[in-house]
Amino acid sequence: MTLRPRTRTMLAWALWLATMSSCVAGLVVALLVARPLTAQVIGGGALYALGFPLGYATVGLILTLRRPANPIGWLYAASALTWSLIIPLGPWIDQLVRDQRPLPFIAKLDAMAEVTIWAPAIALGVTLPFLLLPNGRLRSRRWRVVAAAAVAGPVMFVAGALLIQGKAATRRSRSTTRSGSRASSARSPRPRPPPASPSMPFPCWPPWSA
Repeated sequence: MTLRPRTRTMLAWALWLATMSSCVAGLVVALLVARPLTAQVIGGGALYALGFPLGYATVGLILTLRRPANPIGWLYAASALTWSLIIPLGPWIDQLVRDQRPLPFIAKLDAMAEVTIWAPAIALGVTLPFLLLPNGRLRSRRWRVVAAAAVAGPVMFVAGALLIQGKAATRRSRSTTRSGSRASSARSPRPRPPPASPSMPFPCWPPWSA
């Protein structure tokens, strides 16, 4: 399906604005929650935003506006949006870690994304554009296998990381439950045998020995 020129232009600007909005949201969150708010915190976030999301987004915007039929520009725009997904909650998570506070579920998801998001972002912004240079098409049919591997690799990496993280969380939960049960058993007092009666010189204990 071929998009109309106006629709393609609006889509290109929408991708760029979405990436820019994520970067601005990250800056606002950093100003609100980062303590102490130092130049290093602001500068580190700004360098990351300029180097990856905004850099890729600007190049993608220029290419998609000038050569909308070439998929390379769209890949750059998609890569920029992928890089920017972890920015809005990043300062909040960093502050929770510095304060040694427990991470909510959404913070755990974002932290997991920080570890895995580089794989699809690089595939979209580096690997696939390199394979499609210079006219947006593969050099030959034999390169389809390489392109398929470039797409399947990041997907398998993210899925594997999620499965490993899920299994590790399950093991930690079971270990915590077992430790709690052992601690509870250690704290509970041992039952005492009933006192001996005149007709019973020795207490009947344990009960199954009667």
